[in-house]
Amino acid sequence: MSWSGRGGCARRPARGFTTCGDAVFAWSAVGAGLFAVVDALGHGSHAAASARIAADVLARSCRRPLVEIFKECDRALTGHRAVVISAIQLREGRILFAGIGNVELWGPPDVARPPTSSGVVGRGLQRVREWELAVEDGHRWVLASDGVQRRAAAKAIEEARALPPEDAAAKILELAGREDDDVGVVVVDWVRS
Repeated sequence: MSWSGRGGCARRPARGFTTCGDAVFAWSAVGAGLFAVVDALGHGSHAAASARIAADVLARSCRRPLVEIFKECDRALTGHRAVVISAIQLREGRILFAGIGNVELWGPPDVARPPTSSGVVGRGLQRVREWELAVEDGHRWVLASDGVQRRAAAKAIEEARALPPEDAAAKILELAGREDDDVGVVVVDWVRS
């Protein structure tokens, strides 16, 4: 038996901006997957450029170990705005999580979620800690930038529960997204096959 993750993404810029400093990423293949939210510091074109750099690293490195991906993002962002990142990876039959900074992770209400580490990516990352997620068949996990209001997130996630991942991500953004900040949401449903 193996895992498969089905991801959906949504993002939007802060009110008054045409570019988004958040990036969302969802990739899956047989027995593999990478799902991430990147939040560049600040808003506007410089933040959007950093988010794109990190997203490019995610795209070309998605099969590498999670710690290596974070370190590659750190190197690629030298001289650019720093970012915070949270990511879930399916690799070699394990579902792992790593997070640096204030990008949130929500899972089922009765399952403990690992913390993110303090800091930013792009300023000489010292350590990345991986956590194995306690995933069961049918679990939904959500990654979101700090553009999602914490107080409204649980209710929004519950209201989006019956929707497929792409629609759920858009609904969470609609219900809990702050207008004054860039918002990025990734929803991942896990299935054992």
